[in-house]
Amino acid sequence: MESTFNDQNDVGIAYIYCNYKEEGQTSVDLVGSVLQQLVQRHSHASSEIRALYKAHSSKCTRPILSEYSTLLQMECRPFSKVFIVIDALDECREADGTRHKLLSALRKLPPTVCILVTSRPHVRDVTEIFENAAGLEVIASDHDIRTFLAGEIEEEGRLKRLVKADPTLQETIINTIVEKVKGMSVPKAASFANHPGF
Repeated sequence: MESTFNDQNDVGIAYIYCNYKEEGQTSVDLVGSVLQQLVQRHSHASSEIRALYKAHSSKCTRPILSEYSTLLQMECRPFSKVFIVIDALDECREADGTRHKLLSALRKLPPTVCILVTSRPHVRDVTEIFENAAGLEVIASDHDIRTFLAGEIEEEGRLKRLVKADPTLQETIINTIVEKVKGMSVPKAASFANHPGF
């Protein structure tokens, strides 16, 4: 996507990679990250961005979610199209409301924003909020899993030494994992273009 629209200043692109292990992934941080990526696509910061920066830097404070959300809506408008990718939304914290607040902020964006979400299908927020979105279930084939595992064994020094000592070990490892993977939940990708109200 970056290479396709790299020279088009009127197209905004932003990415979020959710990871439940990351302490700093609050709704404020995630929305702020999207905002920052879009602002960097412009040659200069808007007067609203400069005013917010000045107001908070003088008090040594950080913007709150509603400020970031409002600015994000404003920063999306000059673009003819905005693409936002949210990877592993299921890893975005739910207990403290982070996921709900992030989705609420995205819900307010103009209809020129296209969002692609990847997530495991068991996450309630994803299936409920994106129920009208086009969905694509991604399932790795046995061949894909075997190729991936063989590459991982080749890269992992200790495993590589063990399978060299016992040539049947690699096939045993791969066969066992391929068999265990069958029937497991697989990631699901959902996308939507005209999202108001989802």
